[in-house]
Amino acid sequence: MIDCFVVELLAITASTFSIQTMEAFSGKYLASGEYESAEWVILGAPFDGTSSFRPGSRFGPMALRQASIGLESYSPYQGKDLEKKQFADLGDLEFPLGNIEQTFEKISGAISNIVNNGKKPLLLGGEHLITFPSAKSVLQKYSDIHLLAFDAHCDFRKEYLGQKFSHACTMHLCSEIMPVHLIGARSGIAEEFERAQEVCAMFSPFNFGRIEEALEAIGKNPLYLSIDLDVIDPAYMPGTGTPEPCGISANEFFDTLLWILGNANVVAADITELSPMLDPSGASSALAAKIAREIILSGTSLHIASKAK
Repeated sequence: MIDCFVVELLAITASTFSIQTMEAFSGKYLASGEYESAEWVILGAPFDGTSSFRPGSRFGPMALRQASIGLESYSPYQGKDLEKKQFADLGDLEFPLGNIEQTFEKISGAISNIVNNGKKPLLLGGEHLITFPSAKSVLQKYSDIHLLAFDAHCDFRKEYLGQKFSHACTMHLCSEIMPVHLIGARSGIAEEFERAQEVCAMFSPFNFGRIEEALEAIGKNPLYLSIDLDVIDPAYMPGTGTPEPCGISANEFFDTLLWILGNANVVAADITELSPMLDPSGASSALAAKIAREIILSGTSLHIASKAK
């Protein structure tokens, strides 16, 4: 039996830690600076209006930011420090509840402003549907852009529950306007797998086996990198709305991400489907924040090197 005093002490300690954490939290991502000099610009899109299983990704952007205060600004993977990197955090967009069209307009307007100012947007979701208006806006700046998406789900339905603008239709929508390379999908109806195989510039279901092929095809073209966090196995990423077992490990994803960031011309990115309330430990938010750090610190080497096995 645990002594009641110990239980009470643990509760007080946890409460104090939470209060201290909140006091230290500025509301922005770790070490963010001024917009004018920024290379990367963080923007939150707290939208989960079409989530069909477990909503809650609208709380993802702020949870990711709060988790960032537990990170070091220095990345030993890239040998770079956020303290020496120019990036800004514009906070979250505000969306009218239940209005997808106006939500798209707000995302499109904000992303267009960022890219037209010569900066790189990092959009924090929010459900994966936010990728479509964001990528479409980046396309207006970079007509030869490719989309490389990590996702446990095909998202190739033409409509879902009577809606053509749904999280389940994201890759279908994007494939109609730009080349799509889909990595890691392991869930969907038969027609989605068939369509992904037919339509995608490169389709690598279940694993990352064709990632080198994708980057060779993309070459020096601008790249929009879209990360649906459920591509990572729920053992490592439980805080997501539609967890899908038999995925990749956090280490495997991280190694692949770093290789892409060092070998592709990434001009925009998003991180979606973090539902922090589904992971009380905070581990999912911490992993998402670490992914964001590496994206912000990335540079463009524009040489296609062989991925280390």
